[in-house]
Amino acid sequence: MSTEVIVALIAFGSVVISVVISIFTSSRQTTNELNKLRTEIQQLYANKLLERRLETYPEIYNLLSELAKKLESRNFTKDDLSNLHKEINALDSKSSILFSGHTSSIAARFRKYFTKLLQQDDESFKPLETLKEIKNQVGEFELALKSDLGIYVVEFADPSKRFLSYAGLFNAVDEDEKRKSAKPRRK
Repeated sequence: MSTEVIVALIAFGSVVISVVISIFTSSRQTTNELNKLRTEIQQLYANKLLERRLETYPEIYNLLSELAKKLESRNFTKDDLSNLHKEINALDSKSSILFSGHTSSIAARFRKYFTKLLQQDDESFKPLETLKEIKNQVGEFELALKSDLGIYVVEFADPSKRFLSYAGLFNAVDEDEKRKSAKPRRK
C-alpha cells in the first residue's frame, strides 16, 4: 500500500474515532441534562405538594387532636364522636388527594373503624372498652400526617424513618438518646 493510502486511512480512522467520541460525549451530556431536569421537576412537584399539605393537614390534625383530648377526658357522648368523625371525613374527602399511599391506607382504616364503631346501637356502644384501640387509630393517623410533612425527617438523621405508632416513635427517641450517650466524649 502506498503511503498516501495509509495516511488517508489514518486520517479517516482519526475522524471516525473523533465522531464516535463526540457522539458518546454529546449523548452523555444530554442524558445528564435530562436527569437534572427530571430532578428539578420532581423537586418542584415535591415542594408544591408540601406547600399544599402544610395548608391542609393542620386542620385535619387539629380535629384528630380534639378527638384524642375528648377520648383522654373520657367525657364524651356518641354524638360528640359522631360530629368529630363527620368533620374529619369532610376534610379527608377534601384533602385525601394530597395523602401519601401510607397515609391513605391509615385514613381508610380510621374511617372504617369509626364508621363501624358509630354504627353500633346506643346499648352496645361502649367506647371505653375499646378506648386503647380508638386512641391507636387516632395516633396512627396523626403520625401518618406528620410523616407526610417530613416532621421526623428534621428530627432524625435517617430520613427513611417512618413511625406507625407513638410507641415506635418513643422507642426511636430512646434509642437515639442511648446511642448519643454511649458515644465516648473527646477531651
